[in-house]
Formats: sequence, C-alpha cells, structure tokens
Amino acid sequence: MSLLLLALFACAPKHESVAVTHHEAAPAPEPAPMVVEEKVAEEDLLVPSSGLTAIAQLEPGSGSGVGGAVAFTQSDKTLKVAINLTGAAPGTHVLRLRDGGSCTFSQPAAGPQIEDLAVVTATDDGLAHADITLTNLSLADGDHAVLGKVVIVDDGQACGVVVAAR
Repeated sequence: MSLLLLALFACAPKHESVAVTHHEAAPAPEPAPMVVEEKVAEEDLLVPSSGLTAIAQLEPGSGSGVGGAVAFTQSDKTLKVAINLTGAAPGTHVLRLRDGGSCTFSQPAAGPQIEDLAVVTATDDGLAHADITLTNLSLADGDHAVLGKVVIVDDGQACGVVVAAR
C-alpha cells in the first residue's frame, strides 16, 4: 500500500507556491469644487458699483500689427484701467477715448475726443503695459461713462469699443 501511495503522490500535480502581496487602495480623488454662476441683471450693469468691469478688445488698423486689450474696473470713486498692447513699434503710444461706438478705420478719429487715457511705452518686443486710475471717468455714469466709447491707439493703429465684460 505504501507503494501505491508513493505512486499516487508522484503522479499528483505539483503545486507551485504563489507569493501574495498586499496592495493599498489608491486614495479616492477629491471632489471637484462647486462652481456657482451668479447672474447679473441687465439693470445692474447700468449703475456703477464696485467691481463692475468692461473691456475694449483692440483690433489692428489698416496695415498695423498693433492689438491688445484695455480693461476697466469700477471702484467706489475711481476707474482702474489696465492697458496691454502687442505688436506695437518700440517707443511711446497714446491711447485716447472717443465717442463713436464703432471702429471705422476710414475715419480713424471715430468721434470727438473725450479723454487721453494714457501714454504707454512699448519695448523692443512690441509689448506695452500700464495700470492707471482715473477719477474723472466711470464705467457707466452718464456723461463720464466709458461704456460704448471707443479706445483709439495713435489715431488709428488699433481700435476697440468698450463693452461690458461677461
């Protein structure tokens, strides 16, 4: 009988040892933050209040490579203006605010001049930046409002209409 057991044992399939490793579960990803969009009523855009913004996207005039943006932010009694030009020739450039409501480069003056906004200096790479604060203009306050006005660079190098930012 012992021979029979030996024969059965010799014919039986051999078991290989298997190493078992312990894997820790990956931490659960953090939930994405909730985004809450606040809707602003149209009438709220007509009353200047702190934090309201507007922007003029500057498009190049005929044959010009000048572009950029002018952003306006209303504070309590001041209007903060951030100017960014690209593609400008090195040197000084004048930005003016005019009546007109549209940019027509066949008439680069657009309308009567309201205000010289700033004189900026472009570097050799064509960039110019300035942050200014104005006390004589506001975002949407009657005769002193910038909404709907036109920003002109160097009387026609670039032009953009000031619109409420969204």
